Amino acid sequence: LNDLDRIIAALEQGFQQAKAIAVPHGYEEFAVRELNFLRKTRRAVEIEKQVFSDPVAAMIIVQARLSLMEEIRKHHEEMRTRLEKEGIGFSPEEGGYKLLTKT
Repeated sequence: LNDLDRIIAALEQGFQQAKAIAVPHGYEEFAVRELNFLRKTRRAVEIEKQVFSDPVAAMIIVQARLSLMEEIRKHHEEMRTRLEKEGIGFSPEEGGYKLLTKT
């Protein structure tokens, strides 16, 4: 459970760093959804951390996190398709490739 504190801190740091990135016009919704996914994930991990004090909530949040992960995957897939249609691609060395490629 101690590792969860590091995960929570990393999610918050990622949120703050992502929030500071300038977003090109037309991609604001993508950026806002990414920030919301980071917040939701952080909150889910915070709830999971309470497994001993509230085991029911921790069990429920596991399913919610699986659903959230699927929602994030679909979101990235939609953006990858949109970018490909616009002629924008990423090489395997780029962060966008890792973010938007199905793994």
